[in-house]
Amino acid sequence: MNILLVDDEEDISVGLRDTVDWHSVGVDKVFVAENGIQALDIINLHPIDIVITDIKMPGMDGIALCKKIYDDFKSIRTIIISGFSNFAFARSALEYCVNNYLLKPVDINELLLSVKTLSTQITLLREDTLKHSIVTHNYYELVEKFFFDIITGNITEHGTILEHLEKCNLSLSASDYRVIHLKIFPLVSTVFKDAYYNDLKNDLGHFIKQCQPKSYVIQSNNEFFIILNAQIDQTAIDTYLAYCEKYISTQYACICYTYISRLFNNLVELRAVLEELRWLQNVSFIKPDLLTYTYDSVLYNSYLNMNAALYKEQLSSLSQLSKSLNMNELDILFNYLSKDALTKQDIFKLIFTLLDLIAQNAIEENIYNAIYIHLSKTKNIIENTQNIFQLHCIIKNLMLYISRLKQECKLDTKATLVYNVKRYIDSNYGLDINMNRISEITNRSSNYLSRIFSEVSGETLIEYLNKVRIEKSKELLIHTDDTLYGIAKNVGYNDERYFIKILKKHIGDTPTTYRNKFPRHEIK
Repeated sequence: MNILLVDDEEDISVGLRDTVDWHSVGVDKVFVAENGIQALDIINLHPIDIVITDIKMPGMDGIALCKKIYDDFKSIRTIIISGFSNFAFARSALEYCVNNYLLKPVDINELLLSVKTLSTQITLLREDTLKHSIVTHNYYELVEKFFFDIITGNITEHGTILEHLEKCNLSLSASDYRVIHLKIFPLVSTVFKDAYYNDLKNDLGHFIKQCQPKSYVIQSNNEFFIILNAQIDQTAIDTYLAYCEKYISTQYACICYTYISRLFNNLVELRAVLEELRWLQNVSFIKPDLLTYTYDSVLYNSYLNMNAALYKEQLSSLSQLSKSLNMNELDILFNYLSKDALTKQDIFKLIFTLLDLIAQNAIEENIYNAIYIHLSKTKNIIENTQNIFQLHCIIKNLMLYISRLKQECKLDTKATLVYNVKRYIDSNYGLDINMNRISEITNRSSNYLSRIFSEVSGETLIEYLNKVRIEKSKELLIHTDDTLYGIAKNVGYNDERYFIKILKKHIGDTPTTYRNKFPRHEIK
C-alpha cells in the first residue's frame, strides 16, 4: 500500500512522513509532493493507493487535484487535511468523492484510523476483483475451447454442440453473431512460429476486446477466427480491417487475408458459417488480387447447385487436352476453372487428373522416362501454389516442355535411332549388352526397337552385336597373343566355348587355326 502526502509546507508533509508509524496501518511507501502538479507527476510514475492533500497550494490546489484524481484515477482514495472548515470546501470534496475531510491540526490517531479503513476497503476490493478475474478467465477459456473444438472439427454432432452451449452458459440466440477469419502468411522465415502466432493472437485479442468486449479470438496454426457476439455495423468492420491491414501486416511482416461471414443469430449455425468461410478461401485462390472477401449468398448457392455438374462436364475435355497439349485449349480450361462455382479442391482434382492422363499418354508414346522427373517436380510445386494464375503458368510450362520433347522425338528418325544404337554397340561391345539395356538408354520399348532396327539395317540387333564382337575378336587373334578366354571376355562373351562356337560359325575356322594363318612377326 502506497500513500502520497501533498502540502506546500515541507515541514508538515516531511514531518508526517517521518514521524507517523505508517507501517502499523499497512503502508509500505510514503511519497511527498509540494502541490497538485507535482503530485500528478508522482501518480503517473508510481502506483499510489491513497492521496492525503492540503487544499491551499500554488499551481494546483487540493480541490483541483481531487477532481483530476476523480476523473482519471478512480481507484485512488483521497483524504483532505485543511485548516479551513468552510462548507464550500467540504461540498467540493464530497462532489469529487473525497473519502475523508480532516481539520488541522490533524489528530494522528484519527488520520491513521482513516488510512486503515481505506486500506482495508482497497484490499477487499482487490480480492473481489481477483476472484472475478479468475472466474471470468476460466469462463473465457471454457468458451474459447468450445469454439476451437468446432473450428477444428472436434465437435460436429448437433446434440454435442447443444450440450456444450449449455455447459458454457452460452445463449443459442443473440442479437447478431459474425465471424471474421484471418489467414496469415509471414513474409519472412519465422523460427519461433509458436511465439510469433501467440504474440499476434494477444495483440489481436487486446484490440478486439477494446472494441467489442463480447468477442473471442480463436487460433489454429496460421488461422485466426474472431467471433463477435453483438450488432456490428460496417464502420466497426472497417475499423477491424484497417487494423489488420495497417498494424498486423506491418508489425508482423505478413500478408493477411480476411474473410467476413454473414450475420447469424444461432450458434448452431456456426458449422455452416465455417463451411461458407472455407468456400471464401477458394474464391481467394481464384481471385488473389484482393485481401478481403465477404460472404455472398448468391455466389455460394450457385456453387452448391452447379459444382458437381460442372466438374463432371469438364472431365470429358481433359483427355483431349492431355493428347493435344494445345495452349488455347489450356486457356479455355483455366477460364472455366476461374468460375466461382468450383472449390480449390475441385480445381486441384481436375489438374491432377490432367497430369495423370498426360503421364498415360507419355507411356504410350515411349517418352515417360524423359518427362518423369519434370512431372514429379510439377506435382510437388502445385501443392504449394497460392493462386490460380500461378497454377496456370506451372501447367503451361509443363505442357510446353512435353510438346518440345515430342517434337524432338519426331525429328529423331528411324535411321538416326538405328545409327545411335550402332554407335553405342561399337563403343560398348565388351559390356553385358542386352535388349533391355539398349531399350532403357534409347527410351524406346524393346519391341519397337527390334522392329525398327531390323527394318532399317536388314539384320537383327543381336546379329549386329555378334558381328561387331567377331570383327574385334579377329583383330585380337591377329595382333595380340591374348588367350582365347581373355579375348572372349574383352569382346563381351563370358562363356569361352560359346565364343569358339560363334567365331567358327562366322569365320569357318577354329580360333587357333585362324590365328596360325598369319605369320608370327605380324603379331603386335
